[in-house]
Amino acid sequence: MVYRHLRDIAGKDASDCGHVGLHQDPTAASDCALAAWKAKGAFLVRYDVQGTDSELVFGLASRAGGLVSSVKYDSNGWMTDGLRSGAELFDRHHILVTPCPLPVNLFSSGGYLACYR
Repeated sequence: MVYRHLRDIAGKDASDCGHVGLHQDPTAASDCALAAWKAKGAFLVRYDVQGTDSELVFGLASRAGGLVSSVKYDSNGWMTDGLRSGAELFDRHHILVTPCPLPVNLFSSGGYLACYR
């Protein structure tokens, strides 16, 4: 499910930087995505994340040019209250797609890429 949304955002010719499973080292996948973003290329990357009471998957995707969106899956679903402007819910509120704030800045937290203002 997450992959389909990431691929839709990034496009069919985007660099697929990988799927990092639980307890796997995210460095290579994150480095790939960061290099593609810096070169203004399209990319996607996704990470399995340890949840407290649910299955979580987080990913970033960008079309060529540098605009980036985050895609988050929660097996328990997302609440509709307080969603950021531009955020969209899919698959019965289990998938949350949010554009990264402009100007886009990517950073690595524990080896995982995220975006911030």
